[in-house]
Amino acid sequence: MFLPLVDYNALPGLKIWGHCRVVESGAASIEQVRDPDYAARVERVIRLEVEAWDTNCSSHIPHLVPASTMPPGSPGHPRAEGSNHNMAGN
Repeated sequence: MFLPLVDYNALPGLKIWGHCRVVESGAASIEQVRDPDYAARVERVIRLEVEAWDTNCSSHIPHLVPASTMPPGSPGHPRAEGSNHNMAGN
């Protein structure tokens, strides 16, 4: 399994390689991972055994730029002429 983790506001990212297995459901395994401050019901536990990890060079991670901060008509803006971005209903 390859698991890339990216926080686009706090670069760089993290890459994790390893093997996963589903832990058979049991109250003890679920209680070990359940967050008591989060109301969701834990349905499944997946255990990841990490074999390797590495950080990404931030130059290879796209930087998120919200469309609302871009001037209209600028390249990449959803409403720029010739843009192939699809904004549903607009």
